[in-house]
Amino acid sequence: MLTSETATSFEMIIVGRFLYGINAGVSLTVHTMYIIECAPRRLRGMVGVTVTTFVSMGKFFGQLMGLREVLGSKEWWPWLLAFPGLTAAIQLLTFPFFPESPRYLLLDRGDRQGCERAMEWLWGRRSYDYEIQDMLKEHVALRGVRSQSVFELALNRAERWQVLTLLATFTTLQLCGINAAAVIENTGKRILFFRGYMSMSAVLGLLTVTLNLQGQVTWMPYCSMVLIFAFIFFFSSGPAGITGSLPGEIFMQSSKAAAFTIGCSLSWTGLFLIGMLFPLMMDKMGPYSFLIFLGFCLFSGVFVWLNVPETKNRTPLEITEEFRKMHTRHQKHELGIQEHEMTQTVHSTKL
Repeated sequence: MLTSETATSFEMIIVGRFLYGINAGVSLTVHTMYIIECAPRRLRGMVGVTVTTFVSMGKFFGQLMGLREVLGSKEWWPWLLAFPGLTAAIQLLTFPFFPESPRYLLLDRGDRQGCERAMEWLWGRRSYDYEIQDMLKEHVALRGVRSQSVFELALNRAERWQVLTLLATFTTLQLCGINAAAVIENTGKRILFFRGYMSMSAVLGLLTVTLNLQGQVTWMPYCSMVLIFAFIFFFSSGPAGITGSLPGEIFMQSSKAAAFTIGCSLSWTGLFLIGMLFPLMMDKMGPYSFLIFLGFCLFSGVFVWLNVPETKNRTPLEITEEFRKMHTRHQKHELGIQEHEMTQTVHSTKL
């Protein structure tokens, strides 16, 4: 990037951007997994919010540095494109001093002493029996189970509802993007998802109305502006901060890598599709384009409320068991209804 202008080679820029993209996709997934696995249970939700927070800050500072008065001028643009090399150098210098995550050391390597040393390095000197017992329970449940690939996870019926949760939440995530508010540990993820998406649905419905009335009522544009800020608020106080770390909480250790890969792929694909299709939607549908987003938000809100258990202060093993219980009850209820209908049909036939 830095020497592309001197070499008069646009191919160097293309190659550099390609490598940046590969790194962004891999690093965002691995970084999220690492910090979630390094966090104690009581801080897991708060730590997960930092992913969205710093991604948003990175976007903001990237836009700021791209201003003509900073590095966006004709003379300085190579330095702007090469700036991520500075942060990469900082990471290369500091990463060797960080331990592997405690969960990886215990669950994947079976190294309890290494796990305890990592906990002491990350959390300070105290007793870690409670956290280790949680990990050991999951270790027993995963005995003889190897890490799953993306394809194997997609076909795994035992974690079908967790995969469907990924599809619903990560697909809807890219309808909008904004910083996250840190209120997760006080409220719980399930209610934040539901409240956020249902409120966003209501705002999008009202926004469709105000945009259609802008040519008829002089003060209607101000209402649209207020609704846009309300939409950003509901998104930032709910789905924005909790979706990125969700795979690390609802999947067992053997499925986490594949789950993060699926979630990250959905997120980037959704972002690409919105960037490509939204201008066309606005040309064809105008303000009614927002009704499509309303449908996604409404579906995700209802889906999470009906099919996803609360994850607050629970281990992945407990959450997995809650998924199983919740949908076993649903299946038993549906079977009971079917048996009742069959009984009624047989009774009617006899009559």
